[in-house]
Amino acid sequence: MTVETGHDSTLRALTDVAQRACTCGEFRCSWRNSLSREGDRLLSRFGGTCQGCGVRRAYAFALPLP
Repeated sequence: MTVETGHDSTLRALTDVAQRACTCGEFRCSWRNSLSREGDRLLSRFGGTCQGCGVRRAYAFALPLP
């Protein structure tokens, strides 16, 4: 999975993810979030299942360390 950059908080990353449509065109997804530290970065991971077609969706974002 590709780790994206450009967000300064989990909330901003979630706002971005919630505006991304699935390949079927559906936006609705019950996202779950987890945070982990990997080396010198904090990772915010989102995963969920599309409510339209059932495909698993996942994203990861590198956030600045506090």
